[in-house]
Amino acid sequence: VTKNEARAADLYERACKNKDQLGCVGLGRLIQGGKGGRMQDLPGALAYFKDACEAGEPAGCTMQGEDYEIGQGGVPKDATRALALYQKACDGGDMRGCKDLGWMNETGQGGLPKNDGRAVALYKQACDGGDLAGCTNLGVMQDSGRGGLSKDDDKAVALYQKACDGGEMRGCKNLGWMYETGRGVSKDELRAATLYQQACDAGDMLACNNLGVMCETGRGGLAKDEIRASALYKKACDNGDMLGCNNIGVMYETGRGGLPKSDKSAVEFYQKACDGGDVHGCRNLGVMF
Repeated sequence: VTKNEARAADLYERACKNKDQLGCVGLGRLIQGGKGGRMQDLPGALAYFKDACEAGEPAGCTMQGEDYEIGQGGVPKDATRALALYQKACDGGDMRGCKDLGWMNETGQGGLPKNDGRAVALYKQACDGGDLAGCTNLGVMQDSGRGGLSKDDDKAVALYQKACDGGEMRGCKNLGWMYETGRGVSKDELRAATLYQQACDAGDMLACNNLGVMCETGRGGLAKDEIRASALYKKACDNGDMLGCNNIGVMYETGRGGLPKSDKSAVEFYQKACDGGDVHGCRNLGVMF
């Protein structure tokens, strides 16, 4: 059938009114994103997730936990509460919850010590259970040889490919990087650029930055186009990718990509990148001083 989010919202609402809790979660997700003809209402979406979780639907617990993890929907940021909800969701069979629980173990949030081995086990459980973001995360661990896994580019590529084939855009972006660098696959910059474009179009901002680099340098079958590169860096930066902020800072510092030469603007973007954890931004900001 043709994708129709408005029709989906109506059907989810009908199901939810008849006590189908997965329907309530589906409706909540659309309301959370302001999709399906519904106004965005983060507290309203959270209410659907909370009610579904309390009624025994694990997917509701996962979505509620994600709101607590980032402090969204009118609740304070609370990693401990998020952890408990992810555990409840995963125990109940929701694979997205297992993936999120793996992330808490990998990053040591919610009072947990960092535990890459536990994270790997949870990502594998999630991936095997159909959560494609879990496959991407497992690929990252395989790629870097963490959590008791040997570093294996071939296995990482297979996991990224599985995720990308299922529509998980971080998997596509990571697969693009493997093609760009020739790890686990024959080097193919054209394929890399195509994957970055696919992921960028779907909202992966690091992919937008990576595509910008290809445009700036004229690689991947792309004509050298610094103006397009600047636009991609700015898009990435505006949507939270700090490497994009650093790169747009470089364009301002050097007066390229259709931008005026401006040390003031460069400093602003380097500062934003550095504050957001990008070491390149910190280094470039230091050079300016």
